[in-house]
Amino acid sequence: MLAPSAASDHQPNRPRPRGRPRGSATQDLRQKHLGLPHFAFLRAWLQGFDLAQAWDRFLAFQGESGDLRHVRATRARLWMQLLDDAQALNDSLPPEQRIDDVLERLQSRESKPKLVELPSLETFCSEQGLELDFYSEQELLQLMREHYGLDQVRDESDQESFSQDGVQISPQVRALNTLQTYLAKPLLPTDSIALWVSAALSRRLALAGVATVDDLVRLQAACGPTWYRKVQGLGQVRADRLLGWLQSHGLLDAAAAKPVAEIVATAIVPLEQLGIPQALQGRSGGFRAMGPNAYGAECDQQAWDAWLRPYEGQPRTWETYRREIERFVLWAVLERSRALSAMTTADCLAYRDFLTRPPARWVSGGVRPRSAASWRPFRSGGLDPVSVRHGLGVVRNLYAAWLEAGYVVANPMATVLKQVKLPAPAADAKRGFTAEQWRWILAQVPVVAQGLRARRLAALLRLLTETGLRLDELVRARMGALEPIHLEPEPDSGHTEEELAYLLHVEGKGGKPRVVPMSAALVDQLLELHQLVDQVNPAAGSCADLERPLLGALQGPVGQRGGEARVAMGRAGLYKLLKRFFRRLARLAVKQGRQDADRLAAASTHWLRHTFARQAIAQDAPIGVVQEVLGHSSQRTTSEIYVLQERTRLVRAMLQVHRTGRT
Repeated sequence: MLAPSAASDHQPNRPRPRGRPRGSATQDLRQKHLGLPHFAFLRAWLQGFDLAQAWDRFLAFQGESGDLRHVRATRARLWMQLLDDAQALNDSLPPEQRIDDVLERLQSRESKPKLVELPSLETFCSEQGLELDFYSEQELLQLMREHYGLDQVRDESDQESFSQDGVQISPQVRALNTLQTYLAKPLLPTDSIALWVSAALSRRLALAGVATVDDLVRLQAACGPTWYRKVQGLGQVRADRLLGWLQSHGLLDAAAAKPVAEIVATAIVPLEQLGIPQALQGRSGGFRAMGPNAYGAECDQQAWDAWLRPYEGQPRTWETYRREIERFVLWAVLERSRALSAMTTADCLAYRDFLTRPPARWVSGGVRPRSAASWRPFRSGGLDPVSVRHGLGVVRNLYAAWLEAGYVVANPMATVLKQVKLPAPAADAKRGFTAEQWRWILAQVPVVAQGLRARRLAALLRLLTETGLRLDELVRARMGALEPIHLEPEPDSGHTEEELAYLLHVEGKGGKPRVVPMSAALVDQLLELHQLVDQVNPAAGSCADLERPLLGALQGPVGQRGGEARVAMGRAGLYKLLKRFFRRLARLAVKQGRQDADRLAAASTHWLRHTFARQAIAQDAPIGVVQEVLGHSSQRTTSEIYVLQERTRLVRAMLQVHRTGRT
């Protein structure tokens, strides 16, 4: 067999193949480096976003053609280089440090996406805590579509589209993020500009004296907003893209650059999917303490994870705090290009304004699963003042804990709430129903529900309006938390026998324990409901089970044998059940010519808590007693309901005086 040189000599007149030599495109690409923008572009592609839009947002700064054919070809070349570089990296690592599993997850992209088998309507309802008979089939199908993101429009002819159900994408994105920490070249001021932009754009910049990234920064600083006029053939749009690229890497102060292309919406992802650039991870944040810290954290993510960890036993609290920290982290990284440990008070004030008016790309327009491409940190636009105060308070508490743990040396959020005049949170005392409205509502229960469902709905309404329990407290309440007490007859009451009542022990807001009185009649109604459920479902177990929820599902999850009595109604399912009930009542109210249809349509579970307070105060219950039963930390909240009731009494009394005077 001839060596290459010999073969060449043996056929001197062999015609040269047309086109570029084999592999020349790869060689050209490998003269450059894979940087954070390239990983961001590939991440957007893996997540199923529009390829052309991802190019415009992440790689258009390079100055190359945005033609879709070129974009697809570039994507393919970048992907092949990533696989080659990853394999070379893996081969260079010691056996115990190799990343075979990462490569396996990454290369699964090349195989056909697996189809996800959707559950039946019965299984879906059981998993989500929904009542099968409480919704029409069309409504249940719509809920399922929203939950699984099936309303996302996909072009089946586009080979770049990919499953957005999270089953395959999430592992691949995590693999890509892992490789990014190994392979992504950071943008340095000393880098040749030719490493990052197209050859044509590089030549134009060179004619203007721009040979390095730092030269570009200096040109912008020296010439101001019209710096691009020094570069032949460079317009404002491409100039803004270049400044946005520099700003995203922290090489250009946000205040120094005029408005640039906005950060791409595809970068707004749940916190667990966010690939934070190394420069923004907080390993050397401006306010990082120099010594060790109580968390043992080396970066901001480890520090906020350590702060959240103690709340894992309180799911609602953890979820609320995680949501606020997630919004803050995404904004800090994507909008300010700062690590959390480098945020200033000015940044925090800007964040306050952001919460009230987030850009449209930050808003989903409805409930979206975290695995959906359309997920966003805000559902319906800016937050109201109460929610803004809450969000800023959570972030302030995070920094306060960091300061105490020795992770940072300052709390940039400490003075923000003092400087900003936000109205203090206050309960809307007008939420709730009058006695007449409540009688009408109870009369409609047999109209909208039948059988056991009607009995359970009646028990639910009575339970919430006679105890004032919060939704979370009701979901967690068990029969074993009921303590019977025997009340001695009051003097001059005419009764000689003791009266049986109950105390329900609950864990309230902030983990504070309290007791809630319950009448024997209400407990008897619950026990009667349990007995009826047990008759229909003998496998449910004993109605005397101490772990049985006060109000449980009428049947357990599909496929479960026995133990259905212990299946509590989920928080979401209970909320949706009551919302659906009130919407049906609103339609009935319209048909009957009532004037309160809008109030019924707006009602929710919390309205029943207010109804309890209004009824108690109307029957002259001391305000301190009502406050204690409700678990209000401040009497101010309870007082607002009291003031409303007193105002109603005053108006009625004066109207009666006027009527009497006219007769």
